[in-house]
Amino acid sequence: MDLITLRRSNFISTCGAGSIVDFRSDKASISAMVLLFDNWKYSRKIIEPRLAKFLNVYDFREPPPLIDKEKILSGDNIRVTQFPRWLQCPKCRRIKDLDDWGDHGLESYNKYCNYCSKDKPKSKKVFCVPIRFIAACENGHIDDFPWNRFVRHTKNCKGSDLKLIDRGSSIDKVFVRCESCKSQRSLKDAFNKSGFLNPPISCSCNSPWIEVDHFNKEKKCDKPFRAFQRGSSSLYFPNIKSAISIPPWSSIKNDQVAQLLNQIIRSDEEDIPILIKTLSKTDPALKSMIKKGLSIEEISNIFISHKNSEEDEEKMAMQEYLVLKDSCLEDAEDDDFIADKKEVPDEFEIYISGIAKIKRLREVRALCSFSRINPSESPAFKQNVVPSNQDWLPAIENYGEGIFINFLNDYLSEWESRNEVIERGNIASRSFKNAFLRDGGEYSEIKNKLTPRYFLLHTISHLLIRGLSSFCGYSLSSIREKIYSNNSKLNDGVQHGCWTNIGEVKTYAKDKLELKGYNVKEYVEGRSPASPSLDYYFVIRAMGWRPTEAWCVGSFDIVLYTPILIRGIRHAAQIGQFSDTTIYPENMNTEILDAVGTFVSKLPRNN
Repeated sequence: MDLITLRRSNFISTCGAGSIVDFRSDKASISAMVLLFDNWKYSRKIIEPRLAKFLNVYDFREPPPLIDKEKILSGDNIRVTQFPRWLQCPKCRRIKDLDDWGDHGLESYNKYCNYCSKDKPKSKKVFCVPIRFIAACENGHIDDFPWNRFVRHTKNCKGSDLKLIDRGSSIDKVFVRCESCKSQRSLKDAFNKSGFLNPPISCSCNSPWIEVDHFNKEKKCDKPFRAFQRGSSSLYFPNIKSAISIPPWSSIKNDQVAQLLNQIIRSDEEDIPILIKTLSKTDPALKSMIKKGLSIEEISNIFISHKNSEEDEEKMAMQEYLVLKDSCLEDAEDDDFIADKKEVPDEFEIYISGIAKIKRLREVRALCSFSRINPSESPAFKQNVVPSNQDWLPAIENYGEGIFINFLNDYLSEWESRNEVIERGNIASRSFKNAFLRDGGEYSEIKNKLTPRYFLLHTISHLLIRGLSSFCGYSLSSIREKIYSNNSKLNDGVQHGCWTNIGEVKTYAKDKLELKGYNVKEYVEGRSPASPSLDYYFVIRAMGWRPTEAWCVGSFDIVLYTPILIRGIRHAAQIGQFSDTTIYPENMNTEILDAVGTFVSKLPRNN
């Protein structure tokens, strides 16, 4: 593989900082490690405010293109260093450090064997190849295989002439031999989960993807130093986080907004409306938002809400799900989010509540860190891909289209409550947890537990992917899935737990009303619905109880009031109401969310 042929997306996945890549120079095969991404100041910025808030960065940078392969080893943007440093002559089988081979002056990465190339012209020299074995640990450290320490030389042997001899395809047929003292050892003795034995070899704490790493040599690592083949997939697990651009953030994704967000985040909340009003006279991003019909107050509320929000993966997923769910009720159109609602075929109405054709969709994928040997979310094992003093992360943006299918919660709840489904789900979930823990993961990392609901949606998703590939001609690799299956039971203190996530309902109602142009403020206990400071008064009332373990019985009202004056006395006039009585499994949360979404969608826009 020629490194120059790599796509930009490769540097956000398998070829990120800390990974090993193979390519060819003019004369030799090169193995190299990608260095920290630190000099991308001229790269194009990618804006995705929700994901940036969650990852605690200001923005994202797109990987720069690789144009000149001759400058790869000394390039300013994507930089690499040769790794492993030990090379092998393919003819005589000698293995040595990088500096112990012959070279061609400045082309120091084109190393040739001094023994096999003696007195031969440049075109006939035997060039060395990267050695296929290295050593690493779970803390992310990686280094050359400790050849001299492993072979167990005889006393007084300098160990300057080693050979790696293959006598078969299996690892126990590969030997390292010292030509000076004739000591030799099979590499099967190095491939232990417990690390190197007889003699034990501790981790070197080396981090070659970090150019300035003076302190690592003083550190001690408590993880076993283990042997791996250079091409092993266990040596690099990228930690990638993604987000779908949803309204209103999908309409703001330029550099001006990024600078504005940074300025707002650093400002006091009471100063934000004044700041936005001032900047709106000159800032192109704010001018664009005003042109779309948003007032200064509405824009201020959007940025204040973003400033005060605590983003996490579950919240972002819920936000995406609710927007996609709404697209099944009414068409949606934004700069990077266009959706058309579709009718559910009659034969599927018992399973599916809504379908939407997503005609335009933008996804941002960011590389946050990486781990070795085991995929891990633990901070102890995660390694950075940019220097700690940087306020950005590498990312790419994908544009595409899709299909959103919203399954009936009643159907899913009934199906997953079946005894045979519960039994099979428990077996699968238990097996997954045991394997995860056995491979070194921590129980706290299992955030999204595998549930029967997830198994069902995942299976249906892959059946649809295969069908789309066959029917539409897309390759399987070009079709991706995103499953929203979190049915966790949160409890905000409501008696009997029939309405289990009040915060979610409040946030959803607030977001929907603000998108309609309403300025939403938190209710103050004791304030009258006829308060003169309010234009409207949005009320959600719910009562519920659980007569059995499986069912909730309850009712809820959604009411919109407006203050009016009658003979000088303020009253609250009701201008809209939706009421329902329900018997519902699990809880009433989904039912209330559906009702709020439908109710707000029918309100006129507040201009």
